[in-house]
Amino acid sequence: MLSSHQSPLIISASAAARLPRWALLVLLATLALAGFSGHFFWNARDEQVFGLMWTMARGTWADWVLPNIAGQDYSATGPGIAWLGAALIRLSLSVLPPFPVAKISGLLWFALAASSVWYGTWHLARREEAQPISMLFGEEASPRDYSRTVADSATLLFVASFGLLSRIHEIGLPIVVLGCWSMGTAGVIWSLAHKKAGAVAAGVAAGLMTLCGNIAWGGSLLAAELAVIFFVRSFKGGRLSRAGIACGSMAAVVLIWPLSAHFAGVPIDVWAGAWSAVQSSAFAWITPNHATWLLRNFIWYLCPMWPFAVYALYAWHRVIGCTQIMLPLISAGAALVTPLFTAGIPELSLLATAPSVAILAAFGLAALKRRSYENLLDWFSATIFSLGAVGLWCYYIAWRTGFPPKMANSVERLAPGVVPWVEGSLLFATAAMTVLWFAIVAKRLRRRPKALWRGPWLAALGITLFWVEATALFSPGLDAYRSYTPVAREISGKLRLFGYSPADCVFSDGIPSNLRGLLYYSGVHFGAEEKACRFTLSKIKKRDALPSDLIGIPTVYPRSEEAYLIRPGSSKPLQQSYAQHVRDN
Repeated sequence: MLSSHQSPLIISASAAARLPRWALLVLLATLALAGFSGHFFWNARDEQVFGLMWTMARGTWADWVLPNIAGQDYSATGPGIAWLGAALIRLSLSVLPPFPVAKISGLLWFALAASSVWYGTWHLARREEAQPISMLFGEEASPRDYSRTVADSATLLFVASFGLLSRIHEIGLPIVVLGCWSMGTAGVIWSLAHKKAGAVAAGVAAGLMTLCGNIAWGGSLLAAELAVIFFVRSFKGGRLSRAGIACGSMAAVVLIWPLSAHFAGVPIDVWAGAWSAVQSSAFAWITPNHATWLLRNFIWYLCPMWPFAVYALYAWHRVIGCTQIMLPLISAGAALVTPLFTAGIPELSLLATAPSVAILAAFGLAALKRRSYENLLDWFSATIFSLGAVGLWCYYIAWRTGFPPKMANSVERLAPGVVPWVEGSLLFATAAMTVLWFAIVAKRLRRRPKALWRGPWLAALGITLFWVEATALFSPGLDAYRSYTPVAREISGKLRLFGYSPADCVFSDGIPSNLRGLLYYSGVHFGAEEKACRFTLSKIKKRDALPSDLIGIPTVYPRSEEAYLIRPGSSKPLQQSYAQHVRDN
């Protein structure tokens, strides 16, 4: 073998065999679209963002710049998180139902994240220092095939990560963080070859993070980009210009909000109050609970990427300063440090780390020397996802038939009273995918393919099958157990039964913002505290005594101790919900 540069890679032409582009696109589309329009939102974050979208789509320009959910101020994120979905809903309001249209925004963020990981890795792998060493008889992979194989592997490992599975199907802050951090990392990489365009993309990503989240996360992404520019040696020429372009691009994007507020005629003090409310809540030192969560969940959350990322550091340790290792390493380190001074969900840190870890993992996978290590991911995926697929079908059959009773009771406890039902064509398609999976696994047991992407492909295919099965077979149960939509529909139905009309309003007595948005979507209008309303909607705990002025029977949320009461508009707020009412309003 001959080599003109230091590299731990020996990649043959057969190992860099091309993954058909249609196969990768079909896999990503199947994963993204699984359950796209067949289920409700399954967490409060998504329901809150949908409430923002619906309020904007049905409201005035002021609602777009001062985010609120049916009149209740919302400052957990910036308004940008709902702009895309609100615009899509407004454009298609007379044609398509709002729920699936709102989810399109999540699909676009996922597409941005996956494409950024692919193109970022591809640009890094094309660099001379990242290429494998030359082989004596010219059997090495061509630079083009090698770069494409490494990019395919990074993307497949990225989407196959356990912790990202449910987050890439959301519309809230997690998928926005994933998309923006992926775009920012890819933008910095792109600036190596296209200085201005890449720096602009990096700055726009940081600006979008600020508009959709807060300045703490936007500033963290910009700091990560600047750290890469100033500490990776490949940026030696033009560091200041790249940094200036990135900062200017971020500022231009962030200014969209105040300029929009100005042209909307919103008073500057109102806008400043909304802005400061978002930003002041963004900075806080990490809590012990958040730190414990990160330490406890890191290993499984980024599995199966992180073992290969660690191996990349070992395999490239002699030239660890090379761009393809140092750049994602700095970006991942910045993402892990971010929760030390940002309040909110610690999981966001792991999401921001995922794109860089995927890039490192791809170069680590390419550096593996022993075939037993190369096959490890294949066997892991075949075992784990085969057992998972069989387990899901067993639980579904038990839910339908009642046998075996212990498994049936387990599902029944999570979704009491829910009738298991799946459309026939969807059930057939899910069964066909399961059969196809086992056929692919059986073929893998008989053959020993050499392609570098074979392990990541099997892992991504397995997690796609798992998600398709879960959403197809158990959507009715998950809708009842995890979503507030059935609660909102029941409450709105009762209100109409008791004479509620579009001209009436409801006074909110401790109603959470996610349920408030869903009720507004169901046609329920909320009044301000000083406005006389015909009905009062109160939140209590199931074990609390019912008030004497209760109208009808309470509506119960099965996942918690919450219950919701309809009362006359003249009723005073209940004692236990009054403090929450003051905070919400």
